[in-house]
Amino acid sequence: MPIKDAVVSSKKVMLVVPGVTGSSDDPYIVDLCGAAQMDGFSPIVINCLATKDDDIDHRVLDFFDSAILRATIDMIHKKMGDDCEIYAVGFSLGANHLLRYLGDHHHDTGIKAAISISNPFDVLSTSVKIRNKFFGLYDRSLKHMLAKPFIENKFKHQLEEETMEKIKKAKDLIHFDRMVRAKILGYNSVHMLYRNVSCDRFVGSINIPFLVLHANDDPISMTKHLPVTDLVRNPNCLLIQTDVGGHCDFFMRAPGKKLDYQRFYPDIVLKYFEEVERFNDANKLL
Repeated sequence: MPIKDAVVSSKKVMLVVPGVTGSSDDPYIVDLCGAAQMDGFSPIVINCLATKDDDIDHRVLDFFDSAILRATIDMIHKKMGDDCEIYAVGFSLGANHLLRYLGDHHHDTGIKAAISISNPFDVLSTSVKIRNKFFGLYDRSLKHMLAKPFIENKFKHQLEEETMEKIKKAKDLIHFDRMVRAKILGYNSVHMLYRNVSCDRFVGSINIPFLVLHANDDPISMTKHLPVTDLVRNPNCLLIQTDVGGHCDFFMRAPGKKLDYQRFYPDIVLKYFEEVERFNDANKLL
């Protein structure tokens, strides 16, 4: 949401970065924000896509560009003061964006701690793999959601009619990004775009506490692309791998209810941030 419209009631902010087609309306974001508010956080969600919102100052999303995150963090501090504590959570490609920012701006992140959920880490390999997942249904669905804003002329950067026709005929996400996003964002190839936005090579430079939550049955962000060695070598990282959880799902049966399920990652998020805060407070007394 625009920071000027955010309802801020606490000096403790949870900054949430959704996946590439996500927004503050998505159930997986709503569930976390509700739990965050109950725990004393003021949740702020970065809605930076034209896939769902009609009232945003749209631009083509570049997950290589850290300006969105940096500007949001600066605006939060400007609104709430320098003593405001920001804790960040990213999902899927939003988690990739968050960790890339933390590694690239390790000298001054403006964030106390962070959590990465269902992060692809290697965007190039992930994009290639999902072309054949579920008979290509997920890949085509993602391409449709990303192409729709161009077709509906939501972006300030408009395209020639010839390119618009190519967008409509694009068969998959890689084809679409090769013809459109790579060119608009100044990359020589779609492979260069995907490698540049990947966060895997930045995780070793992150110098704030961060937790990585990954499900081994994730059909999108696959375990084979998880940079386990680099993560565990970073003393600031806590890695949690679960047997089940899917992609940004992490459901479990609700206590005392046979047919009701709830997400369990909000409890992990809040508990981790609580422990980080307790550790920081203890160090202040030393």
